Amino acid sequence: MGAYDYCFYPLKQEKTGSDMLPEFQQYFWGEENIPGARVNLPYRAYGKPGVIDAEPHFHRDEEYLAFVGYDMRDAFESFDAEIWLWIGENINEMEKIVITEPTMVRVPKFFWHGPIEIRRLGKPLFFQPILYTTRYYAIRQRRGTEGPVYYNVACKGISPYGMDFGEPYQLKDWKEDTGRYRHLIHTFEKQYTHWGDFMPPYQAYFRGHDCMPDSDIYTCYRSYMKETFIDKYPNFHPEEEYLCFTGYDMRDPWGSFDAEMEFWIGPEPNRLEKHIISEPTMVRIPPFTWHCPLQYLRVTKPVYLQVLGTHGKFGFGQLRFNGDETYEIEYAGSAGHRPCVLEEGKQCTFCGKCMKKRDTSTDPKTATEAAEYYNSLILEPSGKWSVK
Repeated sequence: MGAYDYCFYPLKQEKTGSDMLPEFQQYFWGEENIPGARVNLPYRAYGKPGVIDAEPHFHRDEEYLAFVGYDMRDAFESFDAEIWLWIGENINEMEKIVITEPTMVRVPKFFWHGPIEIRRLGKPLFFQPILYTTRYYAIRQRRGTEGPVYYNVACKGISPYGMDFGEPYQLKDWKEDTGRYRHLIHTFEKQYTHWGDFMPPYQAYFRGHDCMPDSDIYTCYRSYMKETFIDKYPNFHPEEEYLCFTGYDMRDPWGSFDAEMEFWIGPEPNRLEKHIISEPTMVRIPPFTWHCPLQYLRVTKPVYLQVLGTHGKFGFGQLRFNGDETYEIEYAGSAGHRPCVLEEGKQCTFCGKCMKKRDTSTDPKTATEAAEYYNSLILEPSGKWSVK
């Protein structure tokens, strides 16, 4: 038993109960699945057009709505749909947003949203609502028998009728898209990767503030296609992070998964414990928890690794060893640090292009080798380091 076993949750098969969805889905239900987790999100693909959310609702927490193709080998080419979404600060003054390309929508706290309707579906749709809360809930408007307006909270595990989404809301004379909420809509662009042939040539990546000001998320939609060892050194983030390893096809995340990964995690960079992941799994990385190395030991089918950071800029701390036998914690991030080494004036986006020019002959060859080296270190509070 490891001290961090509680951070690993094998995703279960859950019945969906909708003819728009497959019979089973993967859903991560926050703290119900991992202690301390504060995010809720599904893995499933819609196979028929229709209404997803029948009536408007809001949350007291931020939410992100991702609409991408069902196949993570290419989230762009596997997208073919038209979705109507209503959103607004006031339930009586919402506007319709029409989505016809892979898109991320930010729903700020207290913003009304819904209905959400798939008007046309040429290919299955991966619609992923990501809600920042420990338990899923939604707040909807109701009218009492004598007319007063009140608000109903549908909360998983608490509400008497479960997650009852109520009767379809009667659409009001809401506005078409006037552009008022376009700052909350991000259309994904193909971001090309240069790490190697273990990744597709491009990906859908939401890079937080770089894509949308004030957003508090970064995440990706791409697959690992073959065995590789890319995350070679332990690092940490000041905020929590989630890693989901699952199948590449959202119509069947279990049937499209066949892989094994070696992953290390611990309270210090020299106190790492090994975990082997061989089934669809969600991993919660608590704030300031050291994690990696990560190695894909076996990839018989492509692996969708969703990296979900709960801050709008990607950044991490790692050990930096100096020539005088001292060490420090170096920050590497996409803001205020690490300019691109190939293009003057450009900021690093971790695209991997410069890695082809880097001498990797002295790098560790396996995750086990890297972790055992770090576990052999003595790191003194004074900043001195040595090997046991």
